[in-house]
Amino acid sequence: GRTGGSVVAPAATTNGKGKSSLGYELKMSQADIDEAVKGLPDLSVRVTMQAGTERAFTGKTVNGYGHDNKEDGVYVSAVSGLPLFDSKAKFDSGTGWPSFWAPIAPDHVR
Repeated sequence: GRTGGSVVAPAATTNGKGKSSLGYELKMSQADIDEAVKGLPDLSVRVTMQAGTERAFTGKTVNGYGHDNKEDGVYVSAVSGLPLFDSKAKFDSGTGWPSFWAPIAPDHVR
């Protein structure tokens, strides 16, 4: 939702400070969001901002990794940079989209 010119992550913690359990900022101003999505491909904007999806078995991260990437690393939000998932929690669900059994922090996803 929106509050005072900022977009608040729906999963924001209840610590009252707008910070996640790991200390990351969970708020972005609309201007920051607009700037962050400016360079994203249209499909990435639809997926991240408009609840869109890509066809199964075709998706890529904004830095070019495919849905079936096996490299170690951390998956971050294409908009905020917030760390979402560790590759160690990734599994092959057979759906054609990356699947994870746990987020880096529950309050980083909704």
